Amino acid sequence: MDRRANLKMTEALYTWRDIDRKLRSLKDPPWSRFETSIDTLVIECSKDHVSGSLHRLSELFGSTVKETRTIPLRSTTSNDRVIQILFEADDNRSASKISPRPLWASSESISNSTESLHFTASVCAFFSYKGGVGRTSLLSAVLGEMARRPNLPRILVIDGDFEAPGLTWMLRHSSTDKISFSDILSLIHDSEDWKSDAMPLIIEEIERCEEILETVDGPRKFWFLPTIRSPQELFMPPVTPEVLVNARNRSWIIGDLLWHLSLTLNFDAILI
Repeated sequence: MDRRANLKMTEALYTWRDIDRKLRSLKDPPWSRFETSIDTLVIECSKDHVSGSLHRLSELFGSTVKETRTIPLRSTTSNDRVIQILFEADDNRSASKISPRPLWASSESISNSTESLHFTASVCAFFSYKGGVGRTSLLSAVLGEMARRPNLPRILVIDGDFEAPGLTWMLRHSSTDKISFSDILSLIHDSEDWKSDAMPLIIEEIERCEEILETVDGPRKFWFLPTIRSPQELFMPPVTPEVLVNARNRSWIIGDLLWHLSLTLNFDAILI
């Protein structure tokens, strides 16, 4: 079965956090407890409930789960990504547990310098400590003005507000299939070599994030990354930019990410 066809049964799964959030919302699951990590889902249940647990997971994550005992994640065409499902007897409390990678690494040896990045795109950040000052409105106005330019620039808009994601609500759709800014931060956070491991998937998914802006000169296309894909994510703290840059040797990683996106996807402007 084609992995993308299998994923259409549910919302897109980019990291183990999507699986964890979905399992935590279940009522009366056939297992006693579970733990998720970067590449593994550990289910604790009695032997009599293993079959029922696999059936329930198949209903949630696709028909291939029961046969392969894996949950497919969103992948590129050349690199399939899966979460392995393991079962443990629920009385086996002494067994070693697989825990998620800590969100914060040691802060020692964080560099205060960064390599010179020659951006091919103009990057404009709309920031204020205080809410209600017009960041969303100003970004929308700048987007509208830039989109009207005769050379039809390629513009990427990122909603990076994890407290009040106004652009995400304004442009929200029923589909939860397209990647979000939170998904991208999670993919990078979970990758030691994020440029090789995470960026191919991120680039492929952003290409699908097209939106249409109606202007007086006609419709204009731009690309949009919402903060999150579902309201439930607000109740489970995602990987925020603050978490990412606090990791060792990653203090400049957001700028590095934007530079790679502008270079690879040929954006003329990035508004965040």
